[in-house]
Amino acid sequence: MMYNDIAFNEENIYPGVIINALHGKDVYEGVMIDYMGRDVTPQIFLDILMGKTVEVGSRKTLKTGPNDTVFVNFADHGGPGVLGFPSDELHVADLTKVLESMHSEKRYKQMLWYVEACYSGSMFNKLSPDMNITAHTASNEHESSYACVKDEELDVYLGDCWSLNWMNNTEQIFPYLNKETVGEQYEIVKKMTTESHAQIYGDLTYIYN
Repeated sequence: MMYNDIAFNEENIYPGVIINALHGKDVYEGVMIDYMGRDVTPQIFLDILMGKTVEVGSRKTLKTGPNDTVFVNFADHGGPGVLGFPSDELHVADLTKVLESMHSEKRYKQMLWYVEACYSGSMFNKLSPDMNITAHTASNEHESSYACVKDEELDVYLGDCWSLNWMNNTEQIFPYLNKETVGEQYEIVKKMTTESHAQIYGDLTYIYN
């Protein structure tokens, strides 16, 4: 799911190209986007998580069960108790209701969220530790998160500090991802991210295994 308003934006001096690092390579070419534009809504996002029938985009949804690990990476704007979408907001009560339903219906074995948004901690700070869900957020429930790495030629910031830090850390150990646990990456990235206070919520029993 991607709004897809960058690659061919009239302000992009390199049409069809997206970079996320200084002098970086194009990360847009070959990307498969299942839902874009007006299909990027809170309700469609929640329906995808629940594996419901969706009549737009690629129609792909999560068809997971009790033996599956689910990873969700979300990056957008945020506020206290909300995550931003292009024309709407996802409220914490609605997200919590879906996560509780996924848990009760055994739609996953373990779920891991990485969330880049201002006030992202407010979406998970009351998350039950008994649902096998762990959420790693760019900020706590009281603060913004911030952009980093400005490209002077493009006159734009290339990413958000916390997201750039976890992606860079992952690339450093790739393809040997078992060199770090989720908990170890959290500790590393938390120290790297000085602009906001990265947090971790929910089930903390498995993240150091």
